[in-house]
Amino acid sequence: MAERDAVVAYLEGYGYEAVSLTNWETQPVKTLRRPTLRLAVGGHDKQDSHTLYNVQCCFAAEPPKLPAEWTAPRRLVQLREELHDKAKVELGQRYVSAFAQAPFAKRGGPSGTTERLHKWVETLAGCVNDGVAPPALVSQVL
Repeated sequence: MAERDAVVAYLEGYGYEAVSLTNWETQPVKTLRRPTLRLAVGGHDKQDSHTLYNVQCCFAAEPPKLPAEWTAPRRLVQLREELHDKAKVELGQRYVSAFAQAPFAKRGGPSGTTERLHKWVETLAGCVNDGVAPPALVSQVL
């Protein structure tokens, strides 16, 4: 119950209307007043012995008026554990069809990882914007 209340309250601050971890008050639809999230991977940088992928985030909502842009540098393992694994659990069988054209990056970060991540996070943002992602996943993404 506490987790549900925390997710509902957190998402309310961004203009989303959730009633539980899995359900929306009203099914989100694309409108001018609906919050919109854009995600992209704009390259990567090396830090110590790690590769950090630059996840570019752009969020807009009205009301409340919340235009925001930021870059979140993340290791591949962070993206896998914090977003990919959560998306697979929360979307269940819908994950396969939603991400059929955007497979997640392979382990170890081989050549092509940045491009795969870019396509995957774009698809994830589409799931958020189209109302496919449940509240628990949207709160994790934000």
